[in-house]
Amino acid sequence: MIKRIKENNYEYKHPLGTIIVDEVEIGVSVKGRRSLSVSEIERLNRLAILKFLKANYKKAIKDSDFTLAPKAVRAIIVFLGVNQLEFGQLVGCQKSKISKILCAEQPISKSQALLAMERLSMELARPGSTKRLLGYDDVEVREADKELLAQLNDLRFSTAA
Repeated sequence: MIKRIKENNYEYKHPLGTIIVDEVEIGVSVKGRRSLSVSEIERLNRLAILKFLKANYKKAIKDSDFTLAPKAVRAIIVFLGVNQLEFGQLVGCQKSKISKILCAEQPISKSQALLAMERLSMELARPGSTKRLLGYDDVEVREADKELLAQLNDLRFSTAA
């Protein structure tokens, strides 16, 4: 049997950055093993991605030398649920370039990094939209998370520098 406890100021490490979450529900087994539910992990992933976008979106627009680290590109690919070929289609480059980016042989261009972040924000607000964009007709696109969409729109369309 698993007992559920709430933990405050929980540190969650994600490939796109570490976040501190006010409250997390943790399952504790009889032997004392701690685990997070799938839904809690998904929530934490979404919070980490939102924080990443907030920290990098405007920087990517303003900084002419902006790029994403291979670790970040890999995390975006995983979150989008695509392979290297599909990711290349989403950001406008060949699979061979994606392989070079992931091996740190070549940086992702600024325009491709911006497209990657756009795809990331789209998938964050409307799960399933990436696969639909790639032509998968059997994929359900979930209803947009209105609160999250408002935060993303504020980030993308605000006039503040």
